[in-house]
Amino acid sequence: MSASTLTAWASGHVAIAAVLGGAALLAFALMVRASVRAARGVFSGTRPEDALTVVAALVATAVAMTGMWRFFGVVLGFSGPLRVLLFAFIELATLTSALRAKRNMSEHKTAGIDGLAMWALTGLSGVLSSLDSRSAAEAVFRLSAPLVAAWLWHRGLALERRRREGRQIHWRVTPERVLVRLGLADPTGTTTPEAAARYRIVRLARAAKRLRARTDSGAWAWRVDRAGRRLDRAMERAVEHAELATDQDRQGELLSQIGVMLTARQLAELDPPSPWGKVRSEPAELPEVPANGVLSQLPKAEAIRIALAHNDGAVIAAQKWLAERGVQADRAYMHDVKAGRAGRRRSRRTGLAALPAGKSGAA
Repeated sequence: MSASTLTAWASGHVAIAAVLGGAALLAFALMVRASVRAARGVFSGTRPEDALTVVAALVATAVAMTGMWRFFGVVLGFSGPLRVLLFAFIELATLTSALRAKRNMSEHKTAGIDGLAMWALTGLSGVLSSLDSRSAAEAVFRLSAPLVAAWLWHRGLALERRRREGRQIHWRVTPERVLVRLGLADPTGTTTPEAAARYRIVRLARAAKRLRARTDSGAWAWRVDRAGRRLDRAMERAVEHAELATDQDRQGELLSQIGVMLTARQLAELDPPSPWGKVRSEPAELPEVPANGVLSQLPKAEAIRIALAHNDGAVIAAQKWLAERGVQADRAYMHDVKAGRAGRRRSRRTGLAALPAGKSGAA
């Protein structure tokens, strides 16, 4: 439907055209209002990088909308208000899913199904907007624009989740670890001259170990000569870059490394003490047992504690132990002493029972 045909139809159906135009304007106003409210909710209290992420995602979404505009006009043949109302429905659904994913992240700490829906709708929008491309470069551009928007929004959600929960996973394979493993980066905070000197000293120690190993194993003469030439080159570079001829500290470091490398197999011959024997604590010293007459003169609680200590806390055995030494003790009172109550309540009841009947009643 062309613009002239639409104008002719509207002139012949003024009332219907007015209703459709008003509905289109109302829908457009509602869309603008919803977009403004969503933008306020997104940008309120956000950090600058989060705001830039949202802006870049909106720009990429606008680029995708231009492709959908052409798709609705050329492929589907829509024009006029119908084309205006419908061409960006996938982008609006994508933004809605992104906002819901953001809310889910703030409330439930996960994007949920809305995060997956955002990626699915983004891929659908990219594919449809690239179908009417006039060249391969335009197709790649229109396909990549919504994917860039989804990636930026996804990174914003990941940063928010990390700020709320902290980093929960520490990857074993990271770019830093790969560079360190390949020898392209230094894991320590040493300077470049220090790292170069340490590298040369280690290379020299390894060359010395290699020559020693081949000499002791009776290797062929050409292999021994080859190891000797490597040792000479390593020594020259160490003297040049590590100042090995004048720095006594690095000379000592070289000798220590060679000594450790040449005696590494002695580790298998060591017989170190087991650390597990130290786990058991030494038994506490038992209190001295007084003579029978002295034991009976001690306070009853103190005599019971001595008996419990010599019988591993067993009340019955401690009672027999005291009886053998002429000390009689009540078993319930011994339980009170063992529990740390020292028989205070029991002694109080015993004292009340020992009072005369008149005094106890008066009390």
